[in-house]
Amino acid sequence: MQTNQNFSESEWMTEQSLPLRGVHQPNRGELPKPILKAITDYIHENIRQDLSLGQLAKQAVLSKACFIRQFKKSMGISPYQYVLQCRVEVSQQLLQQRYLSVEDIAVKSGFKDQNHLTRTFRRLTGTTPSAYRKQYFKDDQSQEIA
Repeated sequence: MQTNQNFSESEWMTEQSLPLRGVHQPNRGELPKPILKAITDYIHENIRQDLSLGQLAKQAVLSKACFIRQFKKSMGISPYQYVLQCRVEVSQQLLQQRYLSVEDIAVKSGFKDQNHLTRTFRRLTGTTPSAYRKQYFKDDQSQEIA
């Protein structure tokens, strides 16, 4: 084996392996931070679209099973639950605009329909989109009076 003239063989082997540590192998089965950021950015940029597990796994260059496992280990929730949380957050922002109907908000935040939005919103927030909107404008009016 030919070694670099400035290093002994053991030093050369160590030097050659250092760049690979932590770059190609995620920590304890987690997605590497740059890949996780790219995936979450992709989700936020495409939240109104129909996001499939296959698309997300492809973005991470992983199989579906490996992607689900590593995403969940990294984020603490499944990719599907993360997408739903993001969609509910988008719908909460849109509910703060009076001129949009709940049906329009469902479509704009990536839900299949108003019923899907309402069920998911209630499960994640404990209230319905309509009740959230009423409470938001009630609180908004009470702040204007004060």
